[in-house]
Amino acid sequence: MIPRGAAARREANGEVVARKPDGTPFDHIADLQQARNGLDKIRRVIERELENPGQEVTNRGLEVLMHKRDRVIYELDRMNGFLHSIGNRK
Repeated sequence: MIPRGAAARREANGEVVARKPDGTPFDHIADLQQARNGLDKIRRVIERELENPGQEVTNRGLEVLMHKRDRVIYELDRMNGFLHSIGNRK
């Protein structure tokens, strides 16, 4: 099995890396785009929670949310950088 990043890079160069059972090419780039979109959705949810935390959220809870937000932003930046490096601008 080829890691998604390597497969996406090869697909960006026009190579068919894998096929679905019905014979159509698998789209690793779309898979990574969906993962990126999921990370962005998580980031937005965490940021909304940080902007308007409920009274029941403790200082420790806020620290955890900030840490999670930072981690999601880091991964989102990495994903965007990779997609940009293979020529995907979506």
